[in-house]
Amino acid sequence: MIVSYFVFMLAGIFMAAAVQKLLSPAEFMKTLYGIGIPRRYRRFTAAAIPVAEAASVILLLIPKSRFVGGASLLALLFSFTIITIRAIVQKKRIDCNCFGSIMPGTLGWSGLARLIVLIAMTSYGMIGSDAGLYSRPSTEIFYQIVASVGILVLYVVVARVIANWNAIRKGEV
Repeated sequence: MIVSYFVFMLAGIFMAAAVQKLLSPAEFMKTLYGIGIPRRYRRFTAAAIPVAEAASVILLLIPKSRFVGGASLLALLFSFTIITIRAIVQKKRIDCNCFGSIMPGTLGWSGLARLIVLIAMTSYGMIGSDAGLYSRPSTEIFYQIVASVGILVLYVVVARVIANWNAIRKGEV
């Protein structure tokens, strides 16, 4: 049962990220500029990453391809982790527009912690036994999806409140 929560939550997170990147490519391209992607590759990368995220989600939701979907998400997460660690080590302040304007932030320690949690969830979602992700009653699947979306919304709201609080404290608002 935990596996299905993780799968649905990961699907929500990465589909939201993919959609936001596709809807606000200019914001995401700022992040790509900040991490040092050469100009000639930025437009391609700005399209390729959200397409890879969306494809990974689709694969993750299909029981026979869940492992492949998880593996592709892990590849993305590990690359994001390396980029984040590099930004921390180099003490660069790089805006992270991974979720567009929904949840702006910077590459740093909190992002690294989120990535570690996502890596753990993805790993468990790949290898954990779900006893048939879709063999449960449809109401139970619906409740799991609603709970996953609710947790994501709560996380976004709390992150926005914290970001606004920090901006007020620094006198940026």
